[in-house]
Amino acid sequence: MWIAVALVSTVLACAYATRLELRRAHYPLHEMQALGIAAAGVQCVIAELQQENNDFIALSQPWKRAAGAYAQSLETAGTLVISVEDEDGKLNLSSAGDELLNRLLMMLNYANRGQFIDSLRDWQDADTVLRPSGAEELYYQACEPPRHCKDAPLDSVEELALIRGNDGQNMPGAILNTVTVYSGGKININTASTDVLAALLEGNYPLAQAVIAARSGPDGIDGTADDTPFKKEDMLKSLAGGELFGRIASQITVRSSFFKVRSVGNTGGAAKTVEAMLEKIGSVIHIRYWREL
Repeated sequence: MWIAVALVSTVLACAYATRLELRRAHYPLHEMQALGIAAAGVQCVIAELQQENNDFIALSQPWKRAAGAYAQSLETAGTLVISVEDEDGKLNLSSAGDELLNRLLMMLNYANRGQFIDSLRDWQDADTVLRPSGAEELYYQACEPPRHCKDAPLDSVEELALIRGNDGQNMPGAILNTVTVYSGGKININTASTDVLAALLEGNYPLAQAVIAARSGPDGIDGTADDTPFKKEDMLKSLAGGELFGRIASQITVRSSFFKVRSVGNTGGAAKTVEAMLEKIGSVIHIRYWREL
């Protein structure tokens, strides 16, 4: 593993040398080094995803488990902490229906579900027709500061903070952890949380817990070596029953394409973070966005 980290770091250092040189006037030396470590962390995840060739994606695979393994001291460079989230294990705000979204909000004990959904749809759709509990241009122009109603799909889940009723303080963090705007639309039953699974399974929380238990293996811990993930979608049928499975079959998958990486590099008292959205198409990894914080 150390060899892999070293090799990736070396390649990354070459790729980013010019970019970091341009930043030299803006960043102290330790901050540049911390940024390089954080960027190397993302490249480590990319390398793992490139090698992942199973027909299913699960939390016990190297792309996820290696994230914890890489969170260790680098003898001369500093420290690196990586987290990876499968976006296909979340509910897509652009493609999920109102009923499914409402059930997720119920699982999260969100009170103003009608306002959340109506305001989200008014923000996303191109028309000016006001939903019963929604908000269009007139509402947003009266805000302080005023802003336009986007009338287009969200570019990030953080954009929810701009929508009526979600000023950032009223919006539980659990919502941000269970929804996405990057996914294929179907929910990966191997990586979805209990709340997302319960919403998918028509509000049946005990069944969602049973799904987690089934994929967690003998130790009952999700994301460990003895996991027994669903290798095909129809493996869920024995747990859910034929009738329920028939209703949700078109909404589930065991595959994933989008992964969100947060990599934190620390050295010499300086810390820098890189957040990246990766899309896996076969063995090719595309970077959908890259943010340096």
